[in-house]
Amino acid sequence: ETKGTIMNTSDPYVSNNVKLPRILVAFIPVAIYIFLSKKERNTAEQEFYINAMIFNAFAMLASMGSTYLARIGIYTGSMLPIGYGYLFQTIQDEKTKKLTLFGVLSIYLFYWIYSLQTWSLNPFHWIFERSL
Repeated sequence: ETKGTIMNTSDPYVSNNVKLPRILVAFIPVAIYIFLSKKERNTAEQEFYINAMIFNAFAMLASMGSTYLARIGIYTGSMLPIGYGYLFQTIQDEKTKKLTLFGVLSIYLFYWIYSLQTWSLNPFHWIFERSL
């Protein structure tokens, strides 16, 4: 790359597909909302974060053809940690809430282990270490 180049369009990062497990994991909050949550009388905060989680899932789906475009989903993913708290508040049954929480944490654990094995993270380099 030459100095001053913003993006190299021949870089595989631009043309690689987003892996299906990443998209499926993004849809976990959507499935919880559709199948388990009580949808009436949600607070404005609950609705905001739940909508942000749904937007994140569909942003990941829409950008599945380019890992570069998937940054949209990565950036909106910052709402997920707070959103899950509000999403779990909408599940009324305590046993269902605990089982769902355990299931989600298990899926994310396995996904995290899986993502550590992918080539895109190895070898990891800080953005400050790259050459211009």
